[in-house]
Amino acid sequence: MDSKNERLRHARETAGYETLEDAVERLGVKYYTYAQHENGIRGFPAKKAELYARVFRVNVEWLLFGRGPMRGAHKSDPHTEQGKGSANSIVGMLNKMGNVNSALQLPQISHNVPVYGYVEAGAWREMSEIEEIIEIVPFHAPEYGRIALSGWVVSGPSANKFYPHGSVVIGASPHDVPLRKGSFVVVKRMRSGTAEVTLKQFEVTADGQWQFWPRSTDSKYQTPFTPPPRDENAQEGWEIQAIIIGESKKVPQTGDIIEFDQMPTKTAG
Repeated sequence: MDSKNERLRHARETAGYETLEDAVERLGVKYYTYAQHENGIRGFPAKKAELYARVFRVNVEWLLFGRGPMRGAHKSDPHTEQGKGSANSIVGMLNKMGNVNSALQLPQISHNVPVYGYVEAGAWREMSEIEEIIEIVPFHAPEYGRIALSGWVVSGPSANKFYPHGSVVIGASPHDVPLRKGSFVVVKRMRSGTAEVTLKQFEVTADGQWQFWPRSTDSKYQTPFTPPPRDENAQEGWEIQAIIIGESKKVPQTGDIIEFDQMPTKTAG
């Protein structure tokens, strides 16, 4: 099974769903959408892969890339029940029994981080394209516990003072880690079904205005993105997708913490 649509079909069949109708009823998706995914007419994005893997009880990395076992825990995955006791059978058994003090819990060894495409200034892509997982990379981050992490490949020179072309940056949701002045963030801007995903450094002006700066040696990338006040009726939108916590080494988190939910809003009138 060299293609992911073939693996999807095999996962469905071995999970006991003999027909597509049986599967889509359980999945809660449209028949023609799933049929196109399984027949290879269209690729399926990361969110759909996670749904299919959960319902068909297979590993999402196997489904997407054919790597690792089809079912069961990866030996290196500390987030699974099987992985919890692999490093130390006694502590693993006691963890399951709930008799180990929190100070004795085994640290999370690493995350398997999905890489969601590229961060690239000026590149507007279809929304479905930027949801596609292109790789899964290991990242050692015991201090982040079970927080979900995501990765992006840096494309172009817009942040090359800190992250050269080809770097893989790892981030966490701003709802899971604090947003600080000086943090590098992944910013997504959206318009008419397309999106631009870029890597910027977050700053706050003296009068409280948020700005997202490229950090580049290229003269083309010297102007910050200054977001408009939040307006539900606006034709264009934006969001902070992630706060960068590292790549090959951790990013220091030293700036003043900014309350993420207190971004200036549009005033009436």
